[in-house]
Amino acid sequence: MLKPNLISLTLMSAALLSASCTLGTPKYNPPPKNYPTLFTFNKGMNDVWSAATKSLDKLGFTVSSSDKASGKIETEWANSGHAPARKCEYGVNSYWENPSRRQQLSIVVKKVPGGGVPARPAAPGFGAPGFGQPAAPGGFGQPVQPGFGQPAAPGGFGQPAAPGGFGAPGAAPGFPGAAPARPAVGTGRTMVIVVSKGESVLPEDCGNQPGVIEIANTDTVTEYRFLHAVGQMVGQQMEAPPAE
Repeated sequence: MLKPNLISLTLMSAALLSASCTLGTPKYNPPPKNYPTLFTFNKGMNDVWSAATKSLDKLGFTVSSSDKASGKIETEWANSGHAPARKCEYGVNSYWENPSRRQQLSIVVKKVPGGGVPARPAAPGFGAPGFGQPAAPGGFGQPVQPGFGQPAAPGGFGQPAAPGGFGAPGAAPGFPGAAPARPAVGTGRTMVIVVSKGESVLPEDCGNQPGVIEIANTDTVTEYRFLHAVGQMVGQQMEAPPAE
């Protein structure tokens, strides 16, 4: 039969052991949904590229490399909130630790094929055949016709005349020629894709747990915050990301 003091000591030890195994609770709760990591903006490449680099700075990411020709941007590692809690164990004792999360972003900014209204070629010129000087390339009407009456250079009328002349040689120009080409209308559309790598970083020694481990992205909040920041800068309405 156990003595009273031995019973009390046994119960106290059991209580402490139970408490030590559950000391602390995870504070990190993943967001309720994943957010898109790709978005197409109704702006041209230059506007979106500029907004992307500024948005990274706004979110605390430093660009490590960028190439506008290929549309690629890489960032340095940066803290981006909390990572899932990890259980630290020291023999029979354990507790929960809340590590920080750091991420590295890889971004591609590229023009969407067919964005905007294509340029219109030069409109054909006015003027009937042989009326003044020949129409500019792509002009309306038929090619210059041979002259009337006596033999004449192409386009002559009556007496020999310079090509396209009307009457006497060197006739003044007739109706306007081809209209100038129209530049492309609209700024086009640009797609942005963002992919991240994640790490869980413990602030101090945590028993059996390594200080830094690679983690799968259980949410895409950081990626979407970046896309949302780009949208704000180019004036495109998007669903707001969760508060930090």
